[in-house]
Amino acid sequence: MLLSGVAGNATRLLMDTLQTQYNERLVKIIKDYQQARYSDFAVLWQPANVPLSTYPVDALSSVDCFHPALKTHQLIASETWNRLVGTTAERSTSIAWRDTPHYRCLQAEDRIHTDTLL
Repeated sequence: MLLSGVAGNATRLLMDTLQTQYNERLVKIIKDYQQARYSDFAVLWQPANVPLSTYPVDALSSVDCFHPALKTHQLIASETWNRLVGTTAERSTSIAWRDTPHYRCLQAEDRIHTDTLL
């Protein structure tokens, strides 16, 4: 069960603030690599837009009812992979719940865009 009341709200605000700080740092790192334009290395920004509140209860771990369950990790992994060659708009859409992950096979004409941020 999530901590409720003032203490719970304060804790969640701290977590949200920390996540924002991590994301800002990641974006800086990615921009640095993109500006360097290495011919043999690239870094991508692919945040997972996961609307957990719309997922079924069993999408959360039965151990702590807080962290994602194995099948949720599998879903996030498959959707991240599937969006790897997508447009900025395709990569930024939220990940809809599905019971069974689907993996897209890359095609010869696919290209991973390494010069854009979401």
